Amino acid sequence: MVQSLLALLADTDPQIRRHAVRSLGELESIKHLPWLIDCLSDQDHSVKEAAEQALLGLPMREVASRLIPLLSVEDVGLRNTSRSLLARLGGEATDMVLDLLAEKDPDIRLFAVEILENWPSSVVTRALINALADPDPNIRAAAALSLGHQREPLAVPRLIELLQDEEWVSFAAVEALAHIGDPQAVEPLLTGLETGSDLIKAHIAESLGRFASPKALTPLLNAMKDAKGPLLSRLLGALIKTAPLDQLGAMKPDLKSRVVDGLIQALGDPSKQVVSDALLGLAIIKEPKAVKAILEMLRLIHTPEIQELAQMALVAMDKPDLLYDAANDPDSQVAKTAISALGKIGHKKSLPVLLNSLTHTEEDVRSLTAFVLGEMGYKEALDSLLMLLEDPSPKVILEATKALGRLKDKKAADPLARLLGHPLRRLRWQALESLLAIDYSQVSEIFLSGLSDPSPKKREICTRGLGRIGAVGATARLENLLNDKTPEVRRAAISALFATGQIDQVAGLANMLSDPDTGVRLTLVQGLGEKIHPYAKKHLIQALCDQSMAVRLEAIQNLSRFKDLQAAEALMKLLENPEPEIKSNSAKALGGMGLKEASSALVQLLEDEEPQVRSAAVAALLQLEGDWS
Repeated sequence: MVQSLLALLADTDPQIRRHAVRSLGELESIKHLPWLIDCLSDQDHSVKEAAEQALLGLPMREVASRLIPLLSVEDVGLRNTSRSLLARLGGEATDMVLDLLAEKDPDIRLFAVEILENWPSSVVTRALINALADPDPNIRAAAALSLGHQREPLAVPRLIELLQDEEWVSFAAVEALAHIGDPQAVEPLLTGLETGSDLIKAHIAESLGRFASPKALTPLLNAMKDAKGPLLSRLLGALIKTAPLDQLGAMKPDLKSRVVDGLIQALGDPSKQVVSDALLGLAIIKEPKAVKAILEMLRLIHTPEIQELAQMALVAMDKPDLLYDAANDPDSQVAKTAISALGKIGHKKSLPVLLNSLTHTEEDVRSLTAFVLGEMGYKEALDSLLMLLEDPSPKVILEATKALGRLKDKKAADPLARLLGHPLRRLRWQALESLLAIDYSQVSEIFLSGLSDPSPKKREICTRGLGRIGAVGATARLENLLNDKTPEVRRAAISALFATGQIDQVAGLANMLSDPDTGVRLTLVQGLGEKIHPYAKKHLIQALCDQSMAVRLEAIQNLSRFKDLQAAEALMKLLENPEPEIKSNSAKALGGMGLKEASSALVQLLEDEEPQVRSAAVAALLQLEGDWS
């Protein structure tokens, strides 16, 4: 067999080679190690991946001894695959990789550092700290990053020394110190903020933001005096995360102006994090001259997080008059942010501007404006919102309908009533919800008049409305709907009748157990299950014979709530049903009823051929008897 598999490794079909590699891997024998290593050079990616998985299942030291020599081959792909695999092997081959740190070839030493990052231990930590003194700057930088990723505090003193190294190494040391987060690094980083290149200063500033140390406040402010471009953006980001809010707002006018200018400039930075920090800073400082820049920035950046921060900054500035023009800007992102901010600020003097935004060409802007007007709750918006019910966009009509519900004005009742027959279900339901929100004595009349509407959709929603208000006086009208030709209306009538609390007085309700629509019968059975009443029990027992599995299962579950012998006997009869699902659910129901009279019937199910039935019987018996005896 093995020889056959080895022969298949040379097959021209990569699927066959992959199958052979997987089969060899499943044997988990180091005898096949050379062949699996060879397969790492296969031209097909899936074969190489299968070989990697197979090697990971073999003794680690044996595999490492084969992979380490591959770090010196000229094939870049094979070299990188070997390095990746060694990193995934774990620490059992640590000593073998540590030996590589003494190799003359700097590439090998570099590979060793990168591999050891994945095997944290005290021995590895000492080796990586020693590697910080390697003559090759790439290895010193790699060792710094590895120690940073391991968050190793023992490395901090040596990493601080590297801040005076070559720029690339210093850059890596700053990154590592930021990851480790040891406070003793703050002072050396502040020194680098004075002496380093602009690139290093920018990186140090970004790192100081992670420490958020009060010591950094004055040096950051001093560094800002001559900073420009990306450096200024990073310094500002660190300042925002470091300075107490009251100090940011109480800066001297000349410094405050420079900080604001820098934050405005940072709004054009390609980094979303820098833009976010700038918006946060502008929100704290509350400088109105930034409003225009923020709105212009929104034309270029459309991410929800940035839009939310921009809105927060605009609200914090509390200058609604500077947002009026933007509320009708052709750019929908600009308009929506301005409208949202005006809504949060909540000044009534913004109302005419918002009403004008209801005529914006973009439906998203109109719908948002309707939402904002509803949240603000000013009755002066009523007529404009009513006109919006004629908007060509269903999305806009929906938000206008919601807003009218929030205003709770009786004048909106009749226009909302006309939406009860709308073709779109979500609009009909929202019109219903908004009507119910209005404290209006005539709302029941609106629903009653809709019961005779030619549209079945309107008859259904009006029936639902009567159920929601519990219109006891409408019982007779609702009972007439049990004969409606539309199943959805009959279902709604059943639900509404249950809501009146007078089901036992509705003579025609029980007849619905013979309704041709399964949904109607299911609705009735669901309603019966909510009533612990002899009337309900009688009809639930009748529903156990329904032709629909869904109806029968619902009846079983609901009947178990009665916990009396009559209900239990009806369920015990179902234990002889040929359908496993019926038997198992009946067994579960009997177990929950707590009547030991069901035990003998359940015992017989222990020999049933269906596992789900036997399992349900065991669970039910344990509930009834408490143990196996």
